[in-house]
Amino acid sequence: MNKTGVCYIFGAGEYYGSEEQVSADFSREKGDFLIAADGGLTRLLTLYLEPDLIIGDFDSLDDESASLVEQGVDLNNPDGPQFMKLPVAKDDTDTLAGMRIAYEKGYRVFHLFGCTGGRVDHTLANIQALSWLSERDAIGYLYDEEGVITVINGPDELVLDEHVAHPPKEDYIVSVFALNDAKVTYKGLKFPSEGEILTSIYPKGVSNRIVECPASVKVEEGSVIVYWED
Repeated sequence: MNKTGVCYIFGAGEYYGSEEQVSADFSREKGDFLIAADGGLTRLLTLYLEPDLIIGDFDSLDDESASLVEQGVDLNNPDGPQFMKLPVAKDDTDTLAGMRIAYEKGYRVFHLFGCTGGRVDHTLANIQALSWLSERDAIGYLYDEEGVITVINGPDELVLDEHVAHPPKEDYIVSVFALNDAKVTYKGLKFPSEGEILTSIYPKGVSNRIVECPASVKVEEGSVIVYWED
């Protein structure tokens, strides 16, 4: 059974301030679920938010967070967070491992913070994790310093003011990148498209702009990465 709440995942990457809204929006009464993926625990401690799940190989924790994990303080409390230590050598990233657990619990909307910056390969892995969600009728939003990234798999339509902590406004940049041959239609954008085919070898969808809200990107076939300015 799908959950109506939202899953929030805090990673070990860079933070840019957007995550502070989670303090206001997160609600266990609404069924929301909060994951600290490895070093993301450090950021949650600064926000005074207790995660429902702490997961990772814990190679990126600061001293305070590492001490908390080592001591097991409250982590073994059945009423406290679930604690799952992963091996360093593994196929899933810490973020994807947490994402799988939340998906199995029924969550279909994910907001990812601290999942960009730092190592580029980790950022790319997190974008691939968004693709993993889109293939399973779920959606994830990855918050960066200047915008939001998601992946949609056709047939589907992304309305840019739904589920998003920071909806885009008029004149904001929207870029679309095909992961494979994708048939797309834009609404509310400066450079319109009606059933156009985008390919993964040519970045034709970069730097469009919103002229009317709500704007949308419809994908009839294929998969695309969508980025919009925040």
